[in-house]
Amino acid sequence: MRAAAYVVSSRRRSGLPTKVGISLIVAVCLFNADACLAATVNVEPDLFPAGTDIRNKFEGVTLSVNGQPSVPVLALVGDLRGGCGGTPAPSICSSTGTQVFNRPNASPDRWQFALAEFRADFSSPTRFVSIDFVGVDDGDVKAEIYDSNGTLLDSFTTHLGAAGDNATAVFTRPTADIVYILAGGVPGEAVLLDNLKFDRVSVPSAGGKAGDEEDPAGVDDDAARSRAYSTS
Repeated sequence: MRAAAYVVSSRRRSGLPTKVGISLIVAVCLFNADACLAATVNVEPDLFPAGTDIRNKFEGVTLSVNGQPSVPVLALVGDLRGGCGGTPAPSICSSTGTQVFNRPNASPDRWQFALAEFRADFSSPTRFVSIDFVGVDDGDVKAEIYDSNGTLLDSFTTHLGAAGDNATAVFTRPTADIVYILAGGVPGEAVLLDNLKFDRVSVPSAGGKAGDEEDPAGVDDDAARSRAYSTS
């Protein structure tokens, strides 16, 4: 199944996540419809104070700079100073809120393949993942999803024509086999990244319900949607 793309030209989408909460949506589980609940986890940099290392702050996923697991992934304002059409400078470049995924480097908030790819590893394989791109100039961007063997399952490439252009890579698979995602600009092209989402299935413990524990960061009511899982 191919990836879908949504491109918003020259404008960032408005709105912060309204709260750090949990929204569990009843799904049809592979084997037991009564035992399975699915939630869309919203991995959103705006959920934490600026400068927070968010590599391990979200339930069910670990963020990293690909091949550099000790390098922090920070939540910081996407600031291009003159880009994204904002006034006065510095301009805020993000798809939601003000913050993006960031790395401590000379160009701290930019990502590209063959230099510094953004990576997200899921604790359990997922069927669905999406991520937002925010352009820093005219260039191509890319995302790739992989299974547990490191096999490329699908890829997404699109063109952003100017600073502030948005695109969303959306991957939906027939089975839960996505183990990690890579994202960034193509080699030689930088991009900002924001608002990662993925589906996480949880099974209630005996005598309880999934979600009885304290709400984990990043599960967003506004982003939640029902998802029917087929056994065929």
